[in-house]
Amino acid sequence: MRRYFGMVSVVVALAAGIILSGHNPALWLLLAGLAWIFAFGLWGALWPNPLWALVTTVVLGTVALFVWHQTFPVTAGVLVVVTAAIATISSRLARIRQPSGLRWYDGLWAAVLFVLASIVVSITQIGTKQPLGQNLPVLVSVYLLTPAIEVGIIYLVLRHSHILKEFLRRNYRGASMAHVVTGIAVGIGLTVLMGIAVSLEQKIAHIRVQSNNPFLYARGLNPHTVLAAILVGLAVVVAAPITEEALFRGILFGGFLTRVPYPVATLGAALLFGAAHMDLTLLIPLTLAGLVLNAVYRRNQSLVPSTVAHATFNGLSVILAVFVH
Repeated sequence: MRRYFGMVSVVVALAAGIILSGHNPALWLLLAGLAWIFAFGLWGALWPNPLWALVTTVVLGTVALFVWHQTFPVTAGVLVVVTAAIATISSRLARIRQPSGLRWYDGLWAAVLFVLASIVVSITQIGTKQPLGQNLPVLVSVYLLTPAIEVGIIYLVLRHSHILKEFLRRNYRGASMAHVVTGIAVGIGLTVLMGIAVSLEQKIAHIRVQSNNPFLYARGLNPHTVLAAILVGLAVVVAAPITEEALFRGILFGGFLTRVPYPVATLGAALLFGAAHMDLTLLIPLTLAGLVLNAVYRRNQSLVPSTVAHATFNGLSVILAVFVH
């Protein structure tokens, strides 16, 4: 199983890198490095000594820095440090096994890996010399690559905790129509709640909210680019809800509940959920969404309702962006 996930991470990242290489050769090297890091962790460590993860990462980063040095020397240097941190954490999780069971810090490891990987993906966009919304190949690559990275993180943490099968059984088996209906209802309510929160934020705090909906800010994403729109739509409406709910509700929030009371666990997990999207203008609305999804998960003891709610919210956001705006 771990070999399968390792191969998937390599293939997806290299496919994205091939697309990006036409814009800047350094991007291919950086994404190849990211793919190797996750393959290292998910494959169960390719070499006995984890130091090889750091060595390979630094070498790839240095080569990328050489290719990129005339334009973005500081950025490439930061990437070397960030990818080295990812390699260190992933190799630790791959090699050190703890007793069976989810711990409160497992969710923190997952959140840290998610943020670090997001930084790598975000910084690589700089080398394209175009805003993300105007560069369709890069946009599609980013939205397809992110869920693949999240799957890698989820598998790495659950394998480290020896609860992969138990996690899947507890959170996905026994799903019922009631779970689906609950999720749809919550998703509709969440759409209204988020709209109110964003509106109040703009009117009271005078904060200019930047939408993270690709169908709003991406000029190249329109009905004429059918394949790209379908791929990004599937990533936003299907892949992202599944991976984010498993990561932030199942692992992060679930881990916190093993150590601290519910109010502390839900607030901490919701804040990290909002912060992980790396958009300060949406921190409060996304934190509120996290609180709602945490409550749904705890009440139903299943990830199905919260995943359906998340997918419904994202789907309605896409529909409103396409047909209203």
